[in-house]
Amino acid sequence: MKLTFFSVLGTVIEAFVLAAVILFAVSPASCSLSKDGIRVITCDSVPELLSFSAESATKIKLVFDRNIHFENLRVHETESSGTPVACSCDCATSEKEKVVTLERPACVGKSYTVDGLVCDENRNTLLFSIDFKGFNDNRAGLLIAEVRNAYSSKTNQYEYVKFYCTKSGNLSGYEFFTAGDGEQKKFEFPSIMVQEGEFVAVHLRKMKGNDGIYVQDGMIDETEGDKTASYAIDSSVDSWDFWVDNQKSRISPSDIIILRNADDGRVCDVLLLADARKAAEDWNAKYEFVRTLVEQSGLWLDDDGQTSGALSSAVVCTGITSSAVNRMICRKNFAVPSCASDWYIRTVRKKR
Repeated sequence: MKLTFFSVLGTVIEAFVLAAVILFAVSPASCSLSKDGIRVITCDSVPELLSFSAESATKIKLVFDRNIHFENLRVHETESSGTPVACSCDCATSEKEKVVTLERPACVGKSYTVDGLVCDENRNTLLFSIDFKGFNDNRAGLLIAEVRNAYSSKTNQYEYVKFYCTKSGNLSGYEFFTAGDGEQKKFEFPSIMVQEGEFVAVHLRKMKGNDGIYVQDGMIDETEGDKTASYAIDSSVDSWDFWVDNQKSRISPSDIIILRNADDGRVCDVLLLADARKAAEDWNAKYEFVRTLVEQSGLWLDDDGQTSGALSSAVVCTGITSSAVNRMICRKNFAVPSCASDWYIRTVRKKR
């Protein structure tokens, strides 16, 4: 009888220990255990990184949801050998905001990575890794100038967004995306100097045929300072041309285009487009996040001059179909904020 009792007791203890081990394995690594290694004392949520921003060429800031301290911290070049970058930070002090200072300025547009391990007062930990670009302290002024959301496979003409430079400087640190495509398809501008009055065209498809070969020559990213390098259809010697290696349709008939400062997340310009058949409706639910960005930016107005992100306040794209490559949505002026009446549909006559 005693043998049976102790056998059962041993089985219970083994099951309890096994359950504790499994609980520890599947729970966050931050869970604390008592000295006997079995009883769970606390299992708070892990720290959350709320925001990250490049403040200058030598400072980056990380904001957490609670007071934390760094267990370890590292900054290094993202590409090639990952050369370490010397930096300093008050790692031991527990606080929500952490400023990391680089001993040497980061190169404009170059890719870097900051990673490390943070710990809160309950020993909950978070391992993180974030990529960022060297801060651009000579940023160009940029506004959306023209959009084509139509395409023609017959003529190899596809969607593009053209921007106007309102101030000379470097393009690094700008990015744009559309609500329809999503942030995962955002375009990050290269590090290149532009002059006030110039245009920058981002062509959203770099098409290939069934044989895997590009359907036309000359789709060249003009990152080497030669504005005439790109000679494909829709290229222009009057603009800097960049090409997205993409094969699928971009920019929805009703859409929101966002130009953003990648360093601090600030929205710099917006454009709202509305399919003429749906202008009286409202945005798809998946657009709500971007709509909120528009409203918070204050950069788009309705007919009454009030800040708006509603579909009813968008530019109504009458006559633009999937094959209307001769029609573009163009800006009349470069006033900020803008509204639907600041835009018009331009029709380019087809060559005979």
